[in-house]
Amino acid sequence: MARPRLRELSPRTMWLTAVVIAVLTAAAVVVLWWPATAGLNGAEVVSARLDALKVGLSVAVGSGGVVALYLSWRRQHSTEADLDNRERAPSPTRSTTRLSGG
Repeated sequence: MARPRLRELSPRTMWLTAVVIAVLTAAAVVVLWWPATAGLNGAEVVSARLDALKVGLSVAVGSGGVVALYLSWRRQHSTEADLDNRERAPSPTRSTTRLSGG
């Protein structure tokens, strides 16, 4: 059974994904930056805000990793589908060999 081809990713979809990752990162930093540091002073504020920044950047890196895994899966799927289709397609050299009796 031949594998169905996946739809091509449009530039709009790629940009939308990048924007969603950026918004999630900004939201994580903002949520952890102000409410989590309310009432803290001095070194505690600095430490808590650096932790918030680390968490936000971790969200961005993790999201980027998920996107990279998805793109690798798509590439693998596409390659396998292409190979399946090539194996099923009649080869001109095979048909010539059959006709010549070799």
